[in-house]
Amino acid sequence: MKTGFSKIPASEGAQRLVLSLVKECEAAAVRLGSPGDGEALHDFRVSLHRLRCLLRDYRDQLPAVRAAIRKELKRLCARTNPVRDTEAGIALLNSFADKAGGKEKRSLLAAAGQLEGCGSRPRKNFAAGLRREFLALAVKLRACLATGPSSHGASERKKARISLAAVNGKAIRRHSGRLRDGLSVIKALSDAYEIHRARLLAKKLRYILEPETCLDRRASRFLKKIIRLQLLLGKIHDIQVICGVLHRSAGKKGGGAGLAPAGQFIEEKEAGLFRKLEKSWLFSAGSGFFRKLNRYSRR
Repeated sequence: MKTGFSKIPASEGAQRLVLSLVKECEAAAVRLGSPGDGEALHDFRVSLHRLRCLLRDYRDQLPAVRAAIRKELKRLCARTNPVRDTEAGIALLNSFADKAGGKEKRSLLAAAGQLEGCGSRPRKNFAAGLRREFLALAVKLRACLATGPSSHGASERKKARISLAAVNGKAIRRHSGRLRDGLSVIKALSDAYEIHRARLLAKKLRYILEPETCLDRRASRFLKKIIRLQLLLGKIHDIQVICGVLHRSAGKKGGGAGLAPAGQFIEEKEAGLFRKLEKSWLFSAGSGFFRKLNRYSRR
């Protein structure tokens, strides 16, 4: 364990972590719109979501960060969601096509083409607008963080004595409890909303476990499992988004031509992913993981 960092005041640790994420977001934002950088939007989105989640978890430690700034971050995240769903769906279909052959391969490539035509794509100057808006917001955020926490008053002095490890532990218990409850209501593939919600809950737990690895090496094994769960739920969600877009496309004249083999292939993949989710996490399969994580969070 890196005890020096784990025992620093939570307000100081939160400030350091959030500033490092602001730098990460700024670096990703500068890359937006760069020719040939296909990962720029993905990296920006991930950094932005990390930043937003940690600002939420460290709200009490960073009171100078105003609600208006949090709302602007939320709005920026929401603007990238439709584009993310389309790009993730196209990438998934192309990866399926790489492993398929014959008519299935042709059908999957056709489905990727349909998704590209029907899904949400970045508008002209979309990347430039995101970059400009975030970099302006980063200036405001840095100014808030430079203010630092107040040390006046008994309640403020008490907060100043709380360690970062203690604050993280409380956040881990909150997020893991919500994720456990979110997984418990998933009974079948048709529970699309519940699967999507569990994916978002897994991301929130992941984002508080990531800085936790700076405090305690044991957190890494929990983080690895949560990342695998998030990716699994993400693939199922992406397939469901794909199916929705292709279903709407099939309703148009000539829209479903040649997509039947792709639909069957996708459904088989989806069923296999759900079986994996069942085996590892559903119907009490993940209870041992959550018990161990709860004990860890109270160290």
